[in-house]
Amino acid sequence: MLCLGGSRMDGCQMSGEPNAPLLGTSRLPTPEKLIALMDMDGAQGNEREELGAQGVADLLCVDTAQGLEPSLVQQRVKAYGSNLIKRKEPSTFMEILQGNLQDLIVWLILGAAVMAMIVDAFEGEELWWAAGFTTMCTVVGVIIFSTAFEYLRGRQFIRLMENVESFNVVRPGGAPGVKSSPSLRLRRAGLGDTPQVVLRGGKMLTLRSQSVVVGDVVLLETGDVPPGDGLLIGTGDLELDESTLTGEAEYIAKNQFEDNTIFAGTTVRSGSGRMLVVCTGDMTHAGKNNSLGDEEEEEKSGLEARLEDMAEAIGYWAFVAGTAFFFITLIEFLILAAAGLWEHDLHSTKDYFSVLFDLFVAALLVLIMGIPEGLPVAISLNLVLGAKEMEKENVLVKKPNKGEIMGTVTTVCTDKTGTLTTGNMAVVAIDVCGLHFADILKLKEVVPKQVAEHIKLNLALNSTARISTTSHPLSEDSESGSNTERALLRILATMFLEDFNSIRSTNTIEWSVPFSSTRKISSIVVDLLGHSTVYSKGAPEVLLQLCTTQLDASGKVVPFSDAQKKTMLHVADSKGMRSIAIATRRLPKSFDIAQAPAGSPLQAGLPEGSPENELSFVGILCLQDPLRPEVAGAVAHCATAGVNVIMVTGDSLSTAQAVALGCGLLDRSRGDTVMQGPEFRGLVVSKDAQSSDDSNSISINQEAFDKIWPSLRVLARSSPVDKYLLVKGLMNSELYKSGRSDIHPDLQARLRSYDAFLLMVITHAGGLVFFDLDMKYWRIAVNGDGRRVEVVAVTGDGVNDIPAMQKANVGVAMGGGHQAAVEAAEVVLTDDKFSSLVMGIKWGRNIRDAACKFIQFQLIITFVFMLVLLVEVLVFMNSSPLSLVQSLWLNLVQDTLGALALASDRADTDMLKRKPISNAAPLISQRMYVNIVAQTLFQSCQLLLLAHLYELEESDTVESDSDALLHRWWDYAMGRVDDSDSDGSGYNSAIVFNVMVMQTLANQFCMRKIYGEINFLAGAKDNAWFIAVSSLEFGLQVRAH
Repeated sequence: MLCLGGSRMDGCQMSGEPNAPLLGTSRLPTPEKLIALMDMDGAQGNEREELGAQGVADLLCVDTAQGLEPSLVQQRVKAYGSNLIKRKEPSTFMEILQGNLQDLIVWLILGAAVMAMIVDAFEGEELWWAAGFTTMCTVVGVIIFSTAFEYLRGRQFIRLMENVESFNVVRPGGAPGVKSSPSLRLRRAGLGDTPQVVLRGGKMLTLRSQSVVVGDVVLLETGDVPPGDGLLIGTGDLELDESTLTGEAEYIAKNQFEDNTIFAGTTVRSGSGRMLVVCTGDMTHAGKNNSLGDEEEEEKSGLEARLEDMAEAIGYWAFVAGTAFFFITLIEFLILAAAGLWEHDLHSTKDYFSVLFDLFVAALLVLIMGIPEGLPVAISLNLVLGAKEMEKENVLVKKPNKGEIMGTVTTVCTDKTGTLTTGNMAVVAIDVCGLHFADILKLKEVVPKQVAEHIKLNLALNSTARISTTSHPLSEDSESGSNTERALLRILATMFLEDFNSIRSTNTIEWSVPFSSTRKISSIVVDLLGHSTVYSKGAPEVLLQLCTTQLDASGKVVPFSDAQKKTMLHVADSKGMRSIAIATRRLPKSFDIAQAPAGSPLQAGLPEGSPENELSFVGILCLQDPLRPEVAGAVAHCATAGVNVIMVTGDSLSTAQAVALGCGLLDRSRGDTVMQGPEFRGLVVSKDAQSSDDSNSISINQEAFDKIWPSLRVLARSSPVDKYLLVKGLMNSELYKSGRSDIHPDLQARLRSYDAFLLMVITHAGGLVFFDLDMKYWRIAVNGDGRRVEVVAVTGDGVNDIPAMQKANVGVAMGGGHQAAVEAAEVVLTDDKFSSLVMGIKWGRNIRDAACKFIQFQLIITFVFMLVLLVEVLVFMNSSPLSLVQSLWLNLVQDTLGALALASDRADTDMLKRKPISNAAPLISQRMYVNIVAQTLFQSCQLLLLAHLYELEESDTVESDSDALLHRWWDYAMGRVDDSDSDGSGYNSAIVFNVMVMQTLANQFCMRKIYGEINFLAGAKDNAWFIAVSSLEFGLQVRAH
């Protein structure tokens, strides 16, 4: 049978596969067969090796030279599915409701309600059903409200993730007219909807990853993310980062002779080649890992985990306290009843049963009010709302938990180009043949024709960038290449009025070495009228060392001395701009370009016979990138907020210093320092490791590093290894680490045994020291002294930035950066502005503040209720001051509505006037502790006085029988009437309840400020959501009473 491309492929017709999908007249392997072939460790690997890449292509009926026929694409989709990973559907309302109904507390309350009806009926109460029925209705209402709250919170999260998935940005190096969409869910599986160059029917097409099908031939280059699992075909040679699948940090070499397997979700770090797609979507290893991950809980933030631990611990102790409370009061009752000292009459068994029931209800109320179910829900809601607010500030948080970490950032390692500057590079001066041209348009009139030709060909051919031109109009989306490369192409069109496309179409490149961050130069060899000519360009300090001659003003080749090189380097550095040197060489006739060695790292020197030896220097182009107008203010905000900013750039030291001085980042009066990459590497790593490109294997001299980084503001001429080492050293630094070494190990071991919510307060150095006893987050904060462990955020826009971004606590990608960088980042700045990063830090701090506000708010309510209950029952031997219905209502205000109100507070600029607080620091600060104690004592005393001093006379209002019955039932249910109380104590209970709710509402306003601010109403009027929720709480309370 003849298949694609006219080649015979017997493997297209498979026997013994009864369930194999049919495509036309061909029988193809089943999805299970393909999954087994791509198994990383299974026995099918031997079969894959026996078949080889070509054998698998024959099995799939694909001619690798022509690619898949377009007419078969839809059939492949039907057979193997589309290249999508199925998303786990969010929980429905009924699923959440079912989960809430499984809560033990719910059934205890319902059981108590039934018991209340039995007791009242047994005592002959006229409305024996009122209290129990109302309790049941209230429980149902609270459960429905809480379920709706949790459901809406989940929908908010889904909408946030959909915004992430629909985020479209221009990718340098991307395909014409294609925008990419990084998907959080797909990224987790390794399948972002990125542009792919696909060979179909002999034509190169640019498609989205989701449009790639089994059997497609995909072209891979540096920075690409494979769209599926497959095999390397042809003579390609790649290095892949497979850490997302294997966890291994080392890059894996791929070629046709050894390991030719390629997996979705990995990243091409170097090289190029063609890939035959064998598995897509859920068939891939990434898809299988994703389905396993769906069975697990979503990754929680530090605050979520700590608050869940705190809620679990408090719940445990609340259960212990409730149980102990019941037995203590029971023993007290039995002793007093036996001694005849019980203040109420006990004439019959029902009296004893009634007292026992009251004691059980009081113990149950300890559980209801003691378990802080709202804590984890509140922080989860706050993370989602915070991420949505960050999105409005052009900060796209792909994982909400990273929004919290943004607020704890202490150091930002930022790029220069496009982040601190506009990224609109422009050539503003040229030094050629010893002549300086501030007006670049005059260059063509002055320099010899052959020199101008060398400049033109170097700029046009020694680049893969693309820009829009008059003869070849392109959309902005289809421009590609770095800002520098595009600026050089624009000056080509300005000076020579020629289209780079026409120059490239009429010249053949015989040999090339692309630019890399380690070599810092790029070179090509072009055949010009039978003569092989070398064109090189790149960093002046690198390229000039390869030059032995230069072109003079007449275009002649003359010697180039070391003194002249130093002069040119000084000229380039003194301008404070980005400088690009260009050079050329005419190869001798005897030079065999086919035998030329591949480009190698320049640290080891060029190999003999390299075309890049003995170059002739032509000139230097100076490019300027204007500073963003808002950067100076953003840098000043960082300084006030206690956030260090270090600019890490590949530009020259003078260029970097000029930008740093312009934005206020560098201040010599503070002792700020600048450094170049090689110097930095020489100080912090051993000599043997200085030439290594494997950043993971390089160890840092931490002591030497800690002497450098506190004052370091600019790291120029840095490589990706330098950037990685900087981040690694910062994260390992304990220079400003909080903590005390003089705490005895035995005490530390004892502290570890305590539950996370406990706090130990001791006196030390004249101040209170708060220990967070969760040793997972062990830190000591002494009166806010600002000592901290470094939390690092790294910005990047290219493939080479990925290792540093992944190493950092928060990887921040520029929206206009390379697709691979955006995929690897947790946060994306959609407008590429440094000021947006500062806004992200501000909103991140607001997330922690909101959590602390709610903790303080809830603990005050809990402690007030517990204290009043203990005094009333144990001291005055009364029943609980609140009924079950009242407690449920107060719990609703405390857990749900309070969380909604406090989570809606907006971030203000005052948050950037405080030093960063470690995410591991205790959640209850010294000031909060004082607030909680003071408010608890004040409110408890107030309630106890009201409970015993106020007596209200019964109303003389005449009502109809039906109205009287209705009001009597509601009053009875809410605890305002008790037929056995002739002293009006039931009304006192109602007063206590009303005052307690109003105290809670007032406290809701006071808790908006947790740093000692006097005006706690500041900003409240601008928060419509807070006012609306508070008004709703007040209105419902007034309507109920």
